[in-house]
Amino acid sequence: MTGLVPLGLALALSLQQRIERAAPGDTLRVEAGVYEGNLVLDKPLTIEGVGHPVLRGSGRGSVVTVTA
Repeated sequence: MTGLVPLGLALALSLQQRIERAAPGDTLRVEAGVYEGNLVLDKPLTIEGVGHPVLRGSGRGSVVTVTA
C-alpha cells in the first residue's frame, strides 16, 4: 500500500529514519530546512521537496546513495 507518511511522525524522525520506515512506493514530503547526514535509498520511493530543502552530507562519500 502506498501513501504519505503522516506529518506528525515525519517531524519526529530524521530523514533517514523516515526513509527506513517508509513502505516501497510511499511518497515522503521533505519540507524546507537543512537535513544532515548521508542518505541511503534502498527501496522505490518518491521524495518530494517542498520549499527548497537542503541535503547536507557528512563530507565523506555520497550525499545520496541509491541501491534500489
